[in-house]
Amino acid sequence: MKIATITCHRAFNYGAVLQAYALEKFLEKDKNQVEVIDYYPKDLHKTESKSMLVKLIRPIIRTFDFKKSQKVFGKFLQENMKLTKQRYHNLQELEEKVPDADIFIVGSDQVWNCNTKNGNDDSFFLTFVPENKRKVSYAASIAMDELTPEQEKRFYKNLKSFDKISVREKTAIKLLKKCGMEQVQKVLDPVYLLEKQDWDELAKKSEKKLEQEKYILVYGFKRQKNLYEYARKLAKQRNCKIYSINTNIEDKFLDVDKYFWNASPEDFVNLVKNAQEVVTNSFHGLSFSIIYQKPVHQFTKVGKENSRMLDLLDELSLSSRLVKDSNTLLDRDINFEEANKKIKEHRNQSMEFLRDLYR
Repeated sequence: MKIATITCHRAFNYGAVLQAYALEKFLEKDKNQVEVIDYYPKDLHKTESKSMLVKLIRPIIRTFDFKKSQKVFGKFLQENMKLTKQRYHNLQELEEKVPDADIFIVGSDQVWNCNTKNGNDDSFFLTFVPENKRKVSYAASIAMDELTPEQEKRFYKNLKSFDKISVREKTAIKLLKKCGMEQVQKVLDPVYLLEKQDWDELAKKSEKKLEQEKYILVYGFKRQKNLYEYARKLAKQRNCKIYSINTNIEDKFLDVDKYFWNASPEDFVNLVKNAQEVVTNSFHGLSFSIIYQKPVHQFTKVGKENSRMLDLLDELSLSSRLVKDSNTLLDRDINFEEANKKIKEHRNQSMEFLRDLYR
């Protein structure tokens, strides 16, 4: 079966790239012909700040970040994923030359988050797909606690022609049912579709030799002060160093012992794999910690994009790993038995959702 996926694979973000990689690899394992639509909106990396000063200054400050990210993430995509020959920059280009496929899948990641450019782009609602082709969402994330009446109408209009709809969070099911979409299934993020051994193979491509190093990994967004203060206390108690990874140069000046600036996606997986423990406010920081059975210390992120992490913790009976008081350190003992049981069950359901498309 020819399958085309569209997601946020061009974001300079480890989770976004790795979830796109995972979905493609799983579908290929099932003997499908898969291409990731190389969708690269021209404003993808522009700031969404309302401040004109920030909009003017940020591109200058981010010059070195962007150049490095383009090189690192571009190399990963080129070497590890099958992208369409044509690169698309907007909905009109997709409509003018629709990729050749039998099934179109949108997702995963925050493709329907209306607080970002993604959720306001109809490309991620597959409006360019001809009526005789199948439209599906896999683990699409809304990452919002509520939708406005206008957003609800738009979701219903765009999704009523879908053959199958699946989302990543139980919160999203409630929101879509309120829009009038009754048949919505919850599935796991694509990173859980691959086996741990598959991620090990990717980690082997990392040039970082970390097996003998003792460190706490911090993967944080928005430079949350309490997250790094917590990590330092934890590192002192555990007699570990603090390593962190991200794409922003200013993270180098946070309280860490070693910063991996714009390291590769392979390095990201390798850093999680070899960490003693992980401190994060990221959904995929949490997910890879679970895949590698690492003691994870989960912070909520400043803002309103926490439903996906809170839902996952609750679903896997890991809510005790949420840091509610940054002055109180969580212990390192986690019983993953219940979480592993639930992941196996949900993974089977998620795989069946996809395999039903091409049986």
